[in-house]
Amino acid sequence: MGRRISAARVSHEAVLRYAVLWSGDAWRIFGPRRPMGYFRSREHALMAGSRLAREAQAAGYEVEFLAQAPTGELAHEDLSRWCTVANARGQIRELVV
Repeated sequence: MGRRISAARVSHEAVLRYAVLWSGDAWRIFGPRRPMGYFRSREHALMAGSRLAREAQAAGYEVEFLAQAPTGELAHEDLSRWCTVANARGQIRELVV
């Protein structure tokens, strides 16, 4: 899906998608290669997924962050909102922007 980009050549062609979805009996983060983690709450999965997405941005990737809404629809999520929530709770010690 996405490819690694050198710091010297940041390309906007590489887009990594992270999605938070209900799968089986837990919330999971689906990334470019495989599903990650098992979370009991959507909120915890969103905080962890936003952290992964921000790290990918810092590495030079363009990122799309999606989440399954309570209605079941997939929608874009605001990365800064979830990083702020996690940081306020002490769950993210450092944000790389």
